Amino acid sequence: MAIAKFLTGPQPRTVLDAAPLPPDPRADRAGFLRLDLNEDLSGPLVRAPLPRQNDLAMYQTPHALQRDLAARLKLPQECIKVTAGADEAIYGLIRAYLDPGDRILLPRPTFVEFPTAAWSVGAVVEPAPYGPDLTFPLEAFTAALRQGPKMAVIVSPANPTGDMLPPERVLELADSAQGTLLLVDEAYAEYGGRSVLESGPPPANVAVIRTFSKAYGLAAARVGYLVAQPPVIEAVRKVLPAYSLAGPSLALAHANLCRQEDLARRVRQVQAGQRRIAAWGLRHGMHVHTTSTNFVLLRLADDASARTLTAELETRGILVSDRTAVLPGTVRATVGAPKHVTAFLRAMEQIIQ
Repeated sequence: MAIAKFLTGPQPRTVLDAAPLPPDPRADRAGFLRLDLNEDLSGPLVRAPLPRQNDLAMYQTPHALQRDLAARLKLPQECIKVTAGADEAIYGLIRAYLDPGDRILLPRPTFVEFPTAAWSVGAVVEPAPYGPDLTFPLEAFTAALRQGPKMAVIVSPANPTGDMLPPERVLELADSAQGTLLLVDEAYAEYGGRSVLESGPPPANVAVIRTFSKAYGLAAARVGYLVAQPPVIEAVRKVLPAYSLAGPSLALAHANLCRQEDLARRVRQVQAGQRRIAAWGLRHGMHVHTTSTNFVLLRLADDASARTLTAELETRGILVSDRTAVLPGTVRATVGAPKHVTAFLRAMEQIIQ
């Protein structure tokens, strides 16, 4: 009786009828070497002290972190909004700018939250597919941009391909489509070493998203930030909660922002790990696509081989990401500390014997 009563209750918004469910994250990852979600398993660059009891009793604001981010990026503070992870910035921008039926241009494949957020407001997703060489589909994207979508997304460096579109080219695309809000996801910018923010504040039609989840090793803290002109920041502020950030998370992000030399060492360590894996692949006849991120793509003969490799690694306690649904014949593996790279390559040696 209770179930039947529940089924006759309020129904979701009609725009959700056409929205597919995103894939469920793996529920149980305990006990595995987790190289499947691009986390830096080394953890934070530095641990922050626990907040005082009085601080825990009060809602926290990100003003201090925004001030120091502005100083670090050499940008006006009013151009920065700290968010609960990069995901909150994505959903905030899409809620602020897209009405049902508005078009959003996405490279395909891309980070799953972009189409999910777009479908949640009834927007129309227009894909620009990557080619087999895994380079950004610039020609198709440029042609689609000329048709005037309300929003377009560039992820650079990209997930899951790992390629990077030069910032100059990104800004040229924005200049050619000033009626389109260009959302630039720079979650992996610390690894790639380039940013559209190099030349100062972004243009009026560009919004840049960054995160502390990747190179800073703070995925569980859920801290990201949005960089855009003040009118964009204010529009996003209107559709997001006022107090969505946890005080301990803000303290962690703030403490780690101050450790730029440690961050640079971590990035060099990841790059060295990529070179180790690529050299191993060359010796063993396996193509390794190195990237401007903290992961590599292993390219195998076909989907069956990629899935078999994923399963074989799991039996040895290592989780990697099967990407065959979006990039045929590929497996994505996070590159972490030297000990993690060693464990991964040891397992690969066992599999190919």
